[in-house]
Parts: sequence; structure tokens; C-alpha cells
Amino acid sequence: YSSLPYEGLIVCCLVILNFSLVLSENILRHNEIPHRVKFLLKKLDAARQICKWEPENYPHLCSPLSPCVTLQWTYRDGVIVNLPWALLVTDDIIVIRPGQQAPGYCIPYD
Repeated sequence: YSSLPYEGLIVCCLVILNFSLVLSENILRHNEIPHRVKFLLKKLDAARQICKWEPENYPHLCSPLSPCVTLQWTYRDGVIVNLPWALLVTDDIIVIRPGQQAPGYCIPYD
């Protein structure tokens, strides 16, 4: 019977340790996504500061047609560039070549 208080103390310490670990894990689980998003936004902002996108970075205007990536002539920063359809945004000014399908809802621009 003399070891009973020690065993009770050990059990209490293990229960407290278990509760603290569960609490810590729960806090980490709930904060993981916001922390990752903040980290990625900081990395994107840093990359945006050092990256300068030039017209030479776009595919050549006379690139052959590809079944994988559909390119569209688009005016960006006053220069006509070849841009994948996935990167087109609202209010882009595009040049449609004869026989080419429109990449979405388009209105004529005069």
C-alpha cells in the first residue's frame, strides 16, 4: 500500500501530459491551414517583387497549334503576346485569327 500514492501521482501526471498533448495537437490542427496560406502569400509577394515579366517570356506569336495548350493572341501592356486560354481574364483584348474559335463570351472592339 505504500506505493499507491506514487502510482496515483504518476497516473495524474500522465493524464495531465495527455490533455496537454491533445490540446496542443488540436490548436496546431486548427491553425495549420491559415499559417500555410500566410506563408504562401508572403512567398508570392516576395516573388512578385523580384520577378519582372517581359514579352519575351511569352510563347512566340508564330508557335504551331498544339492540342494540349490553346494559345490566344492578346494585348498585354500594349504589346501583342501569345497567351494560353487559361490565363485570359475579363477585359483582355484578344485578336481572333480566321477560323479560330472564340475562347469565351467576346464582344467586338472597334
